[in-house]
This record gives sequence, structure tokens and C-alpha cells, in this order.
Amino acid sequence: HRARLRDASNTEVAVKVQYPDSEHLFRTDMKAIRDFFEVAAPEQVIILNELERSFEEEFNYKCEAENLRLIASHIAAPFAKEVAIPKAYPELTTRRMLVMELLPGPKLVDGLTAYGKVVAAEKGMTLAEIEDEMRRNWDENGIPAKYDGPRYPRIVTCAILRYPIVSLRQRPSAGFSR
Repeated sequence: HRARLRDASNTEVAVKVQYPDSEHLFRTDMKAIRDFFEVAAPEQVIILNELERSFEEEFNYKCEAENLRLIASHIAAPFAKEVAIPKAYPELTTRRMLVMELLPGPKLVDGLTAYGKVVAAEKGMTLAEIEDEMRRNWDENGIPAKYDGPRYPRIVTCAILRYPIVSLRQRPSAGFSR
């Protein structure tokens, strides 16, 4: 969600809010999966235990705010021209609400859609026709083992071309937010 801070800065921010039942639903789903695997494939239960453990922090947005800070301090510096990490506001973040800097530009899904339209046009097709062709291919042959989708530079190029308001002087990835 978009919001503005109620301080002198009036800064526009992004607010991520956790659905009230998301943790409960996850645990209920994991129990159902575990019950199935205990009967059908008991050797896989250990993997489910690890998956469930790894998701513990996913339900605590204070941890996510700290992870943003760590990523920005350790990873972002060498890649500052290619990667934008939003700044979290830990003083406003709770276990179920994350407040962070709103990065300018298009959403990732819009960049991917723009990329898909370019690829479709190069093939003389619409995006819907490409999607239908892919679904038919997957139904007949399964999903390919090797990823052959768009790469970062192509997505950014398509996003910039579709949204000319994004300046080339800005960090290209600044528009790609979750």
C-alpha cells in the first residue's frame, strides 16, 4: 500500500501488511502436507520440517526490515548502479506491518508484461497468443528444465521504454518493488 509519513517530511512510503490469518493458514496447510507425507513419503518429512522452520521469520516483518538493512549495507554498495534496496523504517514496523521507502518507477510485473509484449511482437503475435502457446507446450511437453525467460537487462529496457518517466540517470532497478 502507498502511504505518507505524518511528519514534516511527508515522505511517500510503501506499507506491507500481513493478512490476519496468513500464519495460521500456513501452519494448517503444512500440517495437512505433513500428515500426507508421514503416510506416503516419510523420508520427506525432514524437508518439510526445515521448510516450516525457514518460514518462521517470514511472518515477522521486523526481521524483514532488519534483512533490508543488512542487504543494503553488505550487498547494495558494490551493485548500487544496478540494485535499489528500499530503506525500512524500523521505528514504524511491527511484526505484521512493514513500512519502507517507496521506490519510484514501474512494478516488476509491469516490466515483465512490457517484456512479454516486445517478445510477442517480435514473433508477430500478441502476448495472449504467446501465453496460450506456452500453456499448450507445457501441457504437451511439461515445463522445461532450463530457465529460458527474460534476463534483468531486457526487463529493465522494456520497463524504461514503456514508462519513459523513469530517467536513465535513476537506478534502473529502482522501479522494481515487491
